[in-house]
Amino acid sequence: MILRTDGSVKRILCILLVLSTIWGCSSYQKETAKETLAFSVLPISSSLLGLPIQIVAFDSVLLVNDYYGDTLVHCLSLRTGGEITKFGVRGSGPNEVMPPLHLLKTPDSLFVLSRPQWILYTVSGTPRVHLEKKMRLPVAVSLLFSLGDSSYLASGMFPDKRFYIFDSAGKEKSRFGDYPNFWSRENDLPIEVKRMFHQVRGYGFSIKNGFALADSHVLSLYRHTSSGYVLSKEVLLAPYEYDFNVNGIESITKLKPSFATGVIDLAVSDEFIYVLFDSNIKDTSSKSKNEIWRYDWDGNLLNKYVPNVDISLITVHPDGTLIGLTGEAAPRKGTTVAQLSDTQIRNIIEARQMMELFCVKLCIRNIEYHPGIIKEMETVVQEFETALEAGYPAAAELETKFHTLYISLCGNPQIMKLYESNWSIGTMFYMYSATNLPLDQLKTSFHQHKEILNTLKAKDETALRKIIEEHMSIVYETLEWYSQTAKH
Repeated sequence: MILRTDGSVKRILCILLVLSTIWGCSSYQKETAKETLAFSVLPISSSLLGLPIQIVAFDSVLLVNDYYGDTLVHCLSLRTGGEITKFGVRGSGPNEVMPPLHLLKTPDSLFVLSRPQWILYTVSGTPRVHLEKKMRLPVAVSLLFSLGDSSYLASGMFPDKRFYIFDSAGKEKSRFGDYPNFWSRENDLPIEVKRMFHQVRGYGFSIKNGFALADSHVLSLYRHTSSGYVLSKEVLLAPYEYDFNVNGIESITKLKPSFATGVIDLAVSDEFIYVLFDSNIKDTSSKSKNEIWRYDWDGNLLNKYVPNVDISLITVHPDGTLIGLTGEAAPRKGTTVAQLSDTQIRNIIEARQMMELFCVKLCIRNIEYHPGIIKEMETVVQEFETALEAGYPAAAELETKFHTLYISLCGNPQIMKLYESNWSIGTMFYMYSATNLPLDQLKTSFHQHKEILNTLKAKDETALRKIIEEHMSIVYETLEWYSQTAKH
């Protein structure tokens, strides 16, 4: 079924294909006027996906990295839109992973990074897919990208440089790169502040050209030389300023509301760089479609396109075809969690609360023996300060990291396994998105993580139990709203 250009036929999710021939223009003249871009559309079943966070294309397959569901990676046919297979069972057992994931594709291999576990897996087999642990990464790593060979580029909470490179065994090879300084005040800011704001939102690698990446407002291009990767150009995509608090590892940043939201995703071919950009400003009530900006590898802007549908993710097929994913803002139906009754969801959430309260005494007892876990929790607390701008997937990732680290302090692997398999945080964030709960309403909940950590470090058992119960209150309030909505 083809989506008509007037949008009168609606599907929750569609694959959007732009034939590579549309980019056949040989001119590199700068064009900043916005042009309309009409996508041809291949519908897929809305029951397949929950909240896609990444897409990767090769051969006749589109991989969709999903945040919700019991199985997290869907292999879809680019010919029919149907599901070929799926893999990435959510859990903590053998061959199981925890969301959010990140997919890494090289010409010959496919890898999956389980971000909350800091484990990289090799993907093999078809149609029955097998995951094999390849390496464990340092906890400072937030994202990992392929450099086309046996090396991997990492971004994260590093103390000195923007990027580290690891070999195939997880051993550090080099570190390099500085953060952008397009805002005049950044010259005097410490790295702890700048790394919070300039987190990677999109990445692409080209054997011919090097790699491109974008944070919310800056496109950075790196080329390979005999001495390693060097910055060839930085492009300011849109002006930015941010509020900040300088406090070491607990430094925080927040984009000022009078500036454009910025980059959502990035994809590359050997010829072009595509930036998916949200030009909306928080201070305004109007909402425009996300745009696609096309650059060459010298950083020259070629085109600004406004697609005929609102695109949420992009990727480039090896043949040069640009592929996008779109979805309505309405709650996505048909996912695993959506099929749960409000009673089942309540049971999941109550199980989480019981485990977190049971672990209070054990965590306090073990805190002196695990300073590394406390340091990791401090890092996550710092990252929560930008969760409102980052969106649901990033916020859910931080929530998962924080509470999983807390449970790990109890020292009981069986409780840890039960906690991870319960998937209460995924259920919780599904409820938030399904009821269209604005992330702004979770501001108090996000700030409570710092209070939980400080109370834990103070070894105040009574106060820790109280703040955990308060932290769960918004979950139960949303559940009541979810329950009422489901009845209508």
